[in-house]
Amino acid sequence: MNELNAYLEELPHKLKVEVSFYLHEETYMTMRFLKDKQMSFIAWICPLLKPQIVNENQYVFFEGDEIESMYFLKQGYCNFVLPKFDNAKYIHITTGTNFGMEDIVSSIIKNEDIDQDDWISRKDKMTRHFTIMA
Repeated sequence: MNELNAYLEELPHKLKVEVSFYLHEETYMTMRFLKDKQMSFIAWICPLLKPQIVNENQYVFFEGDEIESMYFLKQGYCNFVLPKFDNAKYIHITTGTNFGMEDIVSSIIKNEDIDQDDWISRKDKMTRHFTIMA
């Protein structure tokens, strides 16, 4: 795929967008985040997405991990879990859904009673666990 993306970079812009749009059709048709986005945006972002295969009952990230990526669930299903409570599921993630840093931070920021200093002191308690349940 890297060779194909490098080849695409050599093409004229309009052709590059059309070919990239065709090559990544399965990805952008699955991801809700990409619905109703312009062709040029889809052609730009899809080659940047890197696959990460996660097996059943494997964690994607743990409490305390620095989340620097946005994750897109292309197939299967997964859940946020509470390991201290025998991996009790509390958020179900479905195919096409995105999650990651944006999900964690936005859920905290929506609560207007939490100021930045308060968030910093409580961020470890608010970190989510995530596991795949395929």
